Amino acid sequence: MDNQSSQPVNKTSTTAMMWVIFVVVLIVAGLGIYLWWQSGERNTNTNTLVNTTNTLNQNVNAAVNTNSASNVNTVDTSDWKTYKNDAYGISFTLPKDWTLENKRVTHGQYQDNLPSDQLVISPESSSVDFPAAGECVISIYPVAKTEDNVIDWINGSGIYSESGSEGLNIKNTQNREINSIVGTLVSEQGPNATQGRSFFFLIDNNLVRFSYYYDLDVSPRSEFMVYRDTCAAILQSIGK
Repeated sequence: MDNQSSQPVNKTSTTAMMWVIFVVVLIVAGLGIYLWWQSGERNTNTNTLVNTTNTLNQNVNAAVNTNSASNVNTVDTSDWKTYKNDAYGISFTLPKDWTLENKRVTHGQYQDNLPSDQLVISPESSSVDFPAAGECVISIYPVAKTEDNVIDWINGSGIYSESGSEGLNIKNTQNREINSIVGTLVSEQGPNATQGRSFFFLIDNNLVRFSYYYDLDVSPRSEFMVYRDTCAAILQSIGK
């Protein structure tokens, strides 16, 4: 009878194998936790990027609005008075301490196409060294009944040229609607960083131009900026 003997179990080898398995499990678990954490970071970064992009878009839109119509939202219009001109079919609001004067133009330094009437809106008192910097002006130009293209009229008016009215030239134009009035907003560029804004629109047989200085080398500049933003707010109130 053959004697059979079993091989003795190597406890050291078994223990080492268990440790290897344990270490592998730890590595796999750690890798899983790391990948999960990275996924969360990517989502967080994506959300942050989206929010940042939205904020940038809002800032860009705000900048566009600011450039086109000044800082209208900073102007308190709660106690403004309303002016209505039945002859020309327009109305707008203005500060109580601002005046409105009818100044008919009898001659022009740069152009022959003069407005038939002008309404000058300005503060009662001003300390800027160029008084016209604080004015917003409404000019009335009679036009033919068939006139329906503001851009064509502007280009043929002689207001803007190399030596045009006030020395201003057209920088760019935008179609704009203000309180159901459809017109053209003109950004104007002049010498010495001078900039202006004019809004042209048709009412009956008249073409109306609302204009004011947007940027100008005057002193004190802070006072001019208040006047500029006030003129922009008056423009935003204009209606029929």
